[in-house]
Amino acid sequence: MSAEQDTAERKRWEEEREKIASMIAHEVRNRLSAIVTGVDILEMGIVNNPSVYRGIREAVQKIQEVVTRFLIYARPGIPELINGDINLFLMEVTTNLESEKRFSRVKFEKDLTGESIKIPFDRDMMRQAMIDIVLNSLDAMPDGGILKVRSAKKGAFIEVRVIDNGIGIPRDKLGQIFQPFYTTKKENIGLGLSIAENTVKVHRGKIEVKSEKQKGTRVCILLPLDKKKE
Repeated sequence: MSAEQDTAERKRWEEEREKIASMIAHEVRNRLSAIVTGVDILEMGIVNNPSVYRGIREAVQKIQEVVTRFLIYARPGIPELINGDINLFLMEVTTNLESEKRFSRVKFEKDLTGESIKIPFDRDMMRQAMIDIVLNSLDAMPDGGILKVRSAKKGAFIEVRVIDNGIGIPRDKLGQIFQPFYTTKKENIGLGLSIAENTVKVHRGKIEVKSEKQKGTRVCILLPLDKKKE
């Protein structure tokens, strides 16, 4: 890398770091304001209002979530690769979400390869990544729809697809979805897909998203079948 390239890379990283720090400060400041407001109300003697306590608790929980999720994003860690049946794993994750009442209007279709396919992956890291990806699809179908989870062998990889027929992502926003803190939802901190992308990368995999507004979104994940040979 030349001196000019090194300088440009350092500048890009500094700008990215400042942007992320600003976003974290914004998220935390908003929640702290809610806590201060709640404390002010309590100091005025209005102590029999459950919504005040609930608001303070929710604000604290949101700050904890922001900090925890950011640490996972910033330090994804080294995955503990243990051979496991990826199809059984996908079935468990999607079935657990399917059982939740809030998704009762969504039809889950699981089209997984009939065979047992064991690949090396970190169950905890991959579970969170898959939950974030599937939840993103489910959120795109507030009035119900169809969620498809498919798997198939592709050469030296297993391909996992999560497909929905939801509202889709505008073309000009598609390139931003993996950026930290990017979100279109008021109560979402926007780190789910960033963490999911990091998780796939540390597993030596690839993730790609295609979407069409008002038609749906398809997330394609490729994970290697074998551990990296030393």
